[in-house]
Amino acid sequence: MPQSLRTLGSLVKSDFKRYGAKSNKEALSAWIKSPAFMAVFWYRISHYLLLSRAEKLWILPVNLIMRRMETKYGIRIPPRVPIGSGFVIWHSGLTVLHYDCVIGSNVNIRQGVTIGQAGRGDKKGAPVIGDRVDIGVNAVIIGKITIGEDAVIGAGAIVRKDVPARAVVVGDPQKIVSYRGSFDFVEYPGMENDPARLESMSQVRVSESLSSLSANVTKA
Repeated sequence: MPQSLRTLGSLVKSDFKRYGAKSNKEALSAWIKSPAFMAVFWYRISHYLLLSRAEKLWILPVNLIMRRMETKYGIRIPPRVPIGSGFVIWHSGLTVLHYDCVIGSNVNIRQGVTIGQAGRGDKKGAPVIGDRVDIGVNAVIIGKITIGEDAVIGAGAIVRKDVPARAVVVGDPQKIVSYRGSFDFVEYPGMENDPARLESMSQVRVSESLSSLSANVTKA
């Protein structure tokens, strides 16, 4: 389905605001100074062009643009990948997204991250990353799995199985060390009033209250 110019503009604006840009001048500065932001910007343009009614005319130019981003900055974002608003790659270098993956809104990715395909037959596929997920340096997320909203994937973690919402995962094999979520790591405009985020945070408070109650009962 074709994407409107208004939608494209909204997505680009949501991205540069997450890089701290509050004006067009600051956005231009971020575009010039940050290779990662430049790669995300050109991904947005390429994605828009491939969804247009003149898709066939843009295939070659789009592939050349994205290949340039990959060779120059080490960031591979296939232009057909659906990515939500407020997407951030904090540093450039050796970041690879598989063309079948799906990325939610307000997701943080750092350098060295691989989101790839794995499995065979019906189990073959690429990850679906939920909203407000924080992914650390050199993390590898592979296979037909789902990373729940507000989860944290720690630096260097190798993730091959589903990750529940708000889980903090580290290591290889993956291990859940808490359910405190990504709330301290993922910041974006309007987050204080985002109903989905507030509801997710309330689940953390409920979980902590139950854990405290259980600990007190055990001590008694």
